[in-house]
Amino acid sequence: MAAAAAFFCALLFISVQHGVLGGYTRNDFPADFVFGAATSAYQYEGAAAEDGRGASIWDTFTHAGKMKDKSTGDVASDGYHKYKGDVKLMTETGLEAYRFSISWSRLIPSTAISTQNLTLVNKEVVPCCLVVICRWKGSCQPTGAQVLQ
Repeated sequence: MAAAAAFFCALLFISVQHGVLGGYTRNDFPADFVFGAATSAYQYEGAAAEDGRGASIWDTFTHAGKMKDKSTGDVASDGYHKYKGDVKLMTETGLEAYRFSISWSRLIPSTAISTQNLTLVNKEVVPCCLVVICRWKGSCQPTGAQVLQ
């Protein structure tokens, strides 16, 4: 996993440098082009053993030692603890959209829904992420489709 992350960072650096050297600016993109980012729960979330999260298929796979470097996503990027700072960075860099996933094994760790984690998502994570969306839309009022009641 560390090797893949290093490769991605190097590729990103080269891409950014190419853009800088090529003289690309925001004006080189259509006016309606949306700059954004996305994360995947397993690679981002971490906190695998916290707040009642159940094991996912990937947990089972990586804990069996099937990854060449024996890595797991138990800590990952630690987004579970760092999401507010990450959203602040997204806002500061001018991102206009953010798509994220939440581990189903956190929301439904067994056969019952974890009300503790559902409350965290509804009252903390989603409103925090709406900051990125609302910043460029002007104003934003969460609806039932955006925030579960």
